[in-house]
Amino acid sequence: LMTRGVITVNEGDSLRIAAQKMVEHRIHRVFVINESGEPVGVVSTRDMMLAVRDQKSHRRVEEFMSCPAFTIRAEEHV
Repeated sequence: LMTRGVITVNEGDSLRIAAQKMVEHRIHRVFVINESGEPVGVVSTRDMMLAVRDQKSHRRVEEFMSCPAFTIRAEEHV
C-alpha cells in the first residue's frame, strides 16, 4: 500500500523549494529530512497556504513543518 520514492526537502530549504517539488510531483505533502537523511517533519499544502497568507513564503521549511514525523517499518501490517 505504501508509495516508494518519497519526495523530500532538507529542513533548511526554503518554502519555495518545497512548493516547487509539490507542484512538480503533484503532491500535497513533502517530508522534511535532517542532515542525516532522517525524517523530522512534513510540510503540507495547508502549511504552505498559511505561509503565503502571512507573507512568509520566503522563510525556511523547518519554521512551518509539522513535527515530529512518525515512521513505521515497511514490514508492519496495516
